[in-house]
Amino acid sequence: PRPDAMPAWGDAAPAEWVTIEDSFVMLWVLQTSHAAHDMHSSPNSSLADGVFTIMLLRSGATTRLGLLSLFLQIEDGTHVNNAAVESVRARAFRLEPLTDQGIYSLDGEVVPYGPIQGTMLPGVARVLGDFGGDGP
Repeated sequence: PRPDAMPAWGDAAPAEWVTIEDSFVMLWVLQTSHAAHDMHSSPNSSLADGVFTIMLLRSGATTRLGLLSLFLQIEDGTHVNNAAVESVRARAFRLEPLTDQGIYSLDGEVVPYGPIQGTMLPGVARVLGDFGGDGP
């Protein structure tokens, strides 16, 4: 939805939105294919696709050893084939924690814990650069 079409805080999510309520070890909202040069976090994503990829890992879906293995799989993108990982594509999202304490991280920086929502803004960014030309 457009930013002006996002539901206001306190309003119910629109009927066409999918609601997932559970306990999660990890929830990762991605817009690009790589979180870093060596983290192929969302192999099927691109800046131009107009959607977020939301990776979910439910509590109890894997062991601690399985979680370590999963994190190592992110390097080459094979974590998306891990049975413990669920993937949802969305143009908008809202996260409403059911607990009073937790940790949010945005690009490695801790951000305040609480409700958060986001929407795609297709076409607002422009990227300029030398893409393999002879350069200046």
